[in-house]
Amino acid sequence: MRALVCAVAYFSFSMCVFAQAQKQPAPPDLPETTATNFLNPRLAEKPQPRNMTYKGKSIMAFTEAEVPVEAVGDPQAYAYHENSALGLGKGFDPRDVSQYKRGCIKGQQVAIDTGPVDTNLRVIYVRDRNQLNFSMNYDSKADAAFLTAKGSARFSVDTSGAFDSDAITVVMTGKTDFGRWGLDADADLTEDAKKLLSDGKKFAEICGTRYVAAERRGASVSAVITISRVSSEFKTEFVSEFAGKGGWGDLSASAKSKLTLALRYARYQSRANVQVFATGGGGLSSLKEGLEKIPLDEKDPLSKTFEALGGFLNGFTAANAAPIRYYVASMKQFGWDEYSVDPWTDAREESLRTLVQWYRNASLEVELYQQLHDTSSLLYRYLGSERATIELKDEEEAKLLKFADAKAHATCKQETRLVACSMPAYGAIGFYNIVAELGPPKMLFQCLTNPGAIFTDEQKTRLILSTARNVRFEFVKGLMPGAEFVQCSFSIDLAMLGDEYKNIVASRQGFDYATGGEDWVHDWRAGGGGMYFWYLWPIYNNPPGFENTIIEWFGKHRGDFSGTYFIEFEDRLNRRFRLPFYTAAWHGTGGGLTKFEWEVLQ
Repeated sequence: MRALVCAVAYFSFSMCVFAQAQKQPAPPDLPETTATNFLNPRLAEKPQPRNMTYKGKSIMAFTEAEVPVEAVGDPQAYAYHENSALGLGKGFDPRDVSQYKRGCIKGQQVAIDTGPVDTNLRVIYVRDRNQLNFSMNYDSKADAAFLTAKGSARFSVDTSGAFDSDAITVVMTGKTDFGRWGLDADADLTEDAKKLLSDGKKFAEICGTRYVAAERRGASVSAVITISRVSSEFKTEFVSEFAGKGGWGDLSASAKSKLTLALRYARYQSRANVQVFATGGGGLSSLKEGLEKIPLDEKDPLSKTFEALGGFLNGFTAANAAPIRYYVASMKQFGWDEYSVDPWTDAREESLRTLVQWYRNASLEVELYQQLHDTSSLLYRYLGSERATIELKDEEEAKLLKFADAKAHATCKQETRLVACSMPAYGAIGFYNIVAELGPPKMLFQCLTNPGAIFTDEQKTRLILSTARNVRFEFVKGLMPGAEFVQCSFSIDLAMLGDEYKNIVASRQGFDYATGGEDWVHDWRAGGGGMYFWYLWPIYNNPPGFENTIIEWFGKHRGDFSGTYFIEFEDRLNRRFRLPFYTAAWHGTGGGLTKFEWEVLQ
């Protein structure tokens, strides 16, 4: 049993550690983050709203250029969140933006921008929850302030597995901007609020320390695409596209090309998960259905996704637009003493966000341990009696950690003396990682050549199997001079640990016709983890590979046909998976082929 350090004694410096997560850099086309994490707020003066004119009257509002993306603890701009207490003319406290304050400002709301409606589309690669929130125009501060086991009740995006080492998550977002609204020049504190100014701390408690000076209204819709079980080779190649961009950001044309190819193959094998999220409006279910209906053989699924997002945004007007960004200012503009309270620092905000993620991980672990008490559950059957008994020894510690994370989260928002929040030594046991072992399978192709028994990488394997069979060996020798033979095989790559031949109980093969219907090439057989796909050694008689068997089966047809060849298998947990791995279009004569086009889904 691991020792639980600092589960309760949060104020003991000797038992606790301060944690300040490193801020993620902004995508390259955005202003760099500027730190304002100072003990003395006098060292962190921020630009104030300049006067702007509307119909001859001065109004207070930030311009876009004057509101850079900056400190996470006390920023000057906030995004949408359904649990946020922010609203035009409303006061709040940066330490907890989900807490509503009394209405202390009176004033009229006026439109600032009168220009044309602006719509833009972006696709962004993300590596963590904060980057995901940013890409969806969703506020991370409110997400961190509101402690729930799985995020917001209305936030339907499931991030479990989205940031695993063998996963890639991108966010495709469309946003329509209908302009900004602000307060008129006569905006002022209410008479009751003015009476509180003599006691700055009490004023902050009742009215807040910041207020929303302007808000941008519009509509935003996102498709969150997660591709699971990608190869380490592909992920390294894809992530290298962002080496000079802080490791995340907008996709270049090259990155989009790589993503498109991976997405096509992943969709065939049910390894691509698409979720949708919008800042208001209805029709999300129909949008998701539309995205799911994009044909598997679509060559450019990203463009089709953008078309669907754009169509969804067409349903919004200025009349039904929602606030998508808030620009805030200090209550000191109304005479409040900003030095009467301690500032909310970047370090404490980062601590709060870390605690939320720890709490969610610990909550998931508690759920998983509960499943282990059910001998019929998928998790219990996967682990088996012996390992389940061992794992359950940590159940009570997981519950304590969940409690410790929740208590530290509450204390973090309440404590005013510390620069950073007191943190438990660790937030979860790590048992939540077991979920990845129950993930989807994928097809794995590899080609072996000599001299040196060299396995080809993913790109070369794809090139080899995409080359016409009668010139394929010459192509291999061009790629790898000196090659005397080539042996390409495929296997079912399972996420679960253990011998795949024991984990795969039975398999069968079939063909799904593009015109509808399917044929079974052979019925259920025991095992079926993998086999030779194509084999050539010129000085020997070559046994027919699996590709030969497929082509012979195609040739028995008469007429024009097209579709997808697949393997269906059942694992030892009684789960069934269908893995398409070969598309073809051909003309069969009943004994051969006169036309043949194919693609190996590698």
